[in-house]
Amino acid sequence: MQKQGLILDATLRQAAGADRREGKLSQSLAVRMARQAYHAGVTISAGTDSETPPEDREPALLDELELLADGVGMPPLQVFRSATLVGAMTIDRAAEMGTIAVGKLANLVFLEKNPLESIKNIRTARFTVKRGIRFHRQ
Repeated sequence: MQKQGLILDATLRQAAGADRREGKLSQSLAVRMARQAYHAGVTISAGTDSETPPEDREPALLDELELLADGVGMPPLQVFRSATLVGAMTIDRAAEMGTIAVGKLANLVFLEKNPLESIKNIRTARFTVKRGIRFHRQ
């Protein structure tokens, strides 16, 4: 994958409740495989196939980001790159989103605490800006 420039969308969280009889990976095996790919230089995109129930305060993707950091061993900055630029690359939209630059869509999350100090700080969102429109956390 690394030699061919392929991106791995690990979808670790979706594997959490997988039933092996249905041919799905267990979460621990998915994490080990993603860790092996990461250390081999494979580019990893953060994504999940899990839906977030309406009553949940936070999106399922946050669990995925924590698994990339804590399970796979990616530093927080690399986790955010996987969730932003690499995510945009997987859908061939890096020219319009995935980084902060003039002319790109204004999609940002503002946090109370520094996520580079602890990946858990991704759960301190104050507000989100999506396509230039501000959404408060409450």
